[in-house]
Amino acid sequence: MHTLLVTNARKSKSRERVSGARAWMNAPTGYPVVWSVSLPTRYDSRDTLAVESLQEAIDEAARSNQSLEIDAHLYQYMVDMDFAPAAPPSGVSIAEAGNERLDEQREVHERAAGLVGMTAQSADDIATQRGLYVRVIRPGDAVTADYCATRVNLGIDETDHVRSVYLG
Repeated sequence: MHTLLVTNARKSKSRERVSGARAWMNAPTGYPVVWSVSLPTRYDSRDTLAVESLQEAIDEAARSNQSLEIDAHLYQYMVDMDFAPAAPPSGVSIAEAGNERLDEQREVHERAAGLVGMTAQSADDIATQRGLYVRVIRPGDAVTADYCATRVNLGIDETDHVRSVYLG
């Protein structure tokens, strides 16, 4: 069973995946680390599923009759994170590196490591000391939809501890 992470579908439109389209991998942008695959659907939309392995992403794309294309830069990151073998497996095509923001996202992601489980104040202090731009989000807080690739969002629970960390 997969967790549907993100959907851009309009509620009135079909969720049918587009046969023959290119699926793509998404870099993790938070903690706990979650890799995901996006599968195009009709009406300029996508299903984004959490995956536990590269093979699972390949299988999901194949089930939708889609090819899995991964940016060369992202694939190297996947290798560095022990999520992918050095040589791309069958079912994966490597696209020319074009993700210019990946290095910046990766560096911010690495500086945000270890914040889950800390108190909100401790995590905010440490993240700030590490040079991160921080937004603390508590249960019930209104959150703007703007995206900032260098901002770290700290998801705080009812006990005032960090339960998730993500970029955006």
